[in-house]
Amino acid sequence: ATDTSNNIKETSITVTYTPPTVNHDPIGNVDGADSVHVTGWAYDQDAGSNPINVHIYIDNNPVANIIANVSRPDLVSAGVAPDPNHGFDYTFTGLSVGTHTVDVYAINAPEGVNPLLAGSPKTIVIPDTTLPTISISSPTNNQIFTSPSITASGAASDNVALSKVEVKLNSGNFQTATGATNWSMPLTLVSGTNTITARATDTSNNIKETSITVTYT
Repeated sequence: ATDTSNNIKETSITVTYTPPTVNHDPIGNVDGADSVHVTGWAYDQDAGSNPINVHIYIDNNPVANIIANVSRPDLVSAGVAPDPNHGFDYTFTGLSVGTHTVDVYAINAPEGVNPLLAGSPKTIVIPDTTLPTISISSPTNNQIFTSPSITASGAASDNVALSKVEVKLNSGNFQTATGATNWSMPLTLVSGTNTITARATDTSNNIKETSITVTYT
């Protein structure tokens, strides 16, 4: 301040301006998914070199919360992240046979929107590799007949669904039996030893066979 006699007085204070913190959404990608696992990467620049978590959903249900800390040197060479430890590789467990949808979300650091990663959703197919079961309940192994006309019967099952049950006698062709879970087939034996073979096929074309030997005298 200056008065009319040109006397001057000054005073000062110090203030600080802190700009608002900018929260960056994480980025990443689901690189691939198959019946075994899902892989990809996720990075949040707000976390620096620290890896972030990803949440994995299957058929819209949460199944895993994992840390994306698998080494991915390609992220560094591409200029995406300052260090490589931002990949993920999650192995599926306990999925039922059939088609499933996989989504992966990156968890924002320290908070904010958790975006669905690019490349989501992925569709995976869990194959049916379980063989059906089949048994011959009649006749019994090594049974002896004095009449050539018999009926073979038995049971079959599968973890998903049966397609058919077939029966053959000796070196003949397989013929479709009546029924599946409980099946039967009329047969005409030849003189001497006869081999009866039954096979079950499921809807994934998995096949299981069983055989017995009978004798016609």
